[in-house]
Amino acid sequence: MEISSCPARAIILGDVLWCPAHLHETEWVVLFDDDPDLARRTREALLAELEGSDTTVVACSHFANAVFGRVLAGEGTRRWVVD
Repeated sequence: MEISSCPARAIILGDVLWCPAHLHETEWVVLFDDDPDLARRTREALLAELEGSDTTVVACSHFANAVFGRVLAGEGTRRWVVD
């Protein structure tokens, strides 16, 4: 779900990512991924869109103590940064 008020934007991840490892291992399947291929493609597309943007990621409920954050590009990988 997207929430926006120009120019600010936030994305509620819900169950797109289940743990910080999904930033690197997007192909990992979770028991609740009914369509694993679609889940992987969704994770990849969303992370590519968020990587390096100013979009705040909200309600990453499966990340302990990290409800608000951003996805940043690293050297050959992605990082989760808490806001």
